Amino acid sequence: MAVQLLPFRSDGSVVLSLTSRAPYVGSRRVCVVHDLFPITHPEWYSATYASVHANLLRRNIATAEKLVVVSPVVADEIAELSGRRCEDIVVAPNAPSSIFCEEKISSKFDLRKRFEIPPENYTVLAVGSLEPRKNLERLIRAVSMINDTGINPTTLLLVGSSASIFAPVGDLGALNNVVFAGRVTDQELASLYSEVDLVAFPSLAEGFGLPAVEALACGARLAVSDIPVFRWICGDHAQYFDPYDEESIAATISMDLVRGSSVPDAERMRDSPRHILAEFDWDRTAELISTVCLGLR
Repeated sequence: MAVQLLPFRSDGSVVLSLTSRAPYVGSRRVCVVHDLFPITHPEWYSATYASVHANLLRRNIATAEKLVVVSPVVADEIAELSGRRCEDIVVAPNAPSSIFCEEKISSKFDLRKRFEIPPENYTVLAVGSLEPRKNLERLIRAVSMINDTGINPTTLLLVGSSASIFAPVGDLGALNNVVFAGRVTDQELASLYSEVDLVAFPSLAEGFGLPAVEALACGARLAVSDIPVFRWICGDHAQYFDPYDEESIAATISMDLVRGSSVPDAERMRDSPRHILAEFDWDRTAELISTVCLGLR
């Protein structure tokens, strides 16, 4: 695919960057900020990545005429960090693909057959890269604690990958009843959300938390970290735990699994919080960003 490099125009044109790595040209710049983690938690990344991206992020936050953020949580963090005025920051959230919003998932992943999961085991899905912020090591140990009781045998399915930009995760310990599925397609992920007994998100922090919205759209039961962005996204439609406390994670997941097993699939889907998903729509987000850009012309 050919890429056309456009010359910089100093005629008042607006430069929109969909990441926080915008070029430093002109005064009419709109920058989308997804999170502040290279600044607030450099220990979660390699030293080089954290240094480079923290500097870029700080400069863009300070110099862009308008900032678009993916959640009120990021907006509050920017205001506290930089002192930017609230009117300079617009919340335009991410949204799930239409694949996750279908009333009926068109295909089955058949995870029990594919990964030879015993029929008596509960299934818990976690989605995310193998990086410190996703907190998967505590989730793995929490599921191990559940299995040690012998009461609610549980298989944990991990979907995602690792990348060299992240700092190493801790010791994962014993990996009994843990399945590493690696990367999957959106269609496969939608099927997994609808098939598992519970979806768990133990993140220490998120700028938005798109997988949680995807899971809600598919009618999944959720157990998530008690952090501001998940409270904003999930409201009363998730169970919350302390992400730093493995006993809290284990107890919340175990109770939700038992409660969820008594709820028929049809009732679960009927009660799924699809009404809250109206706030997370790509057309609406595009309109918000367009309004910001046009307002600078």
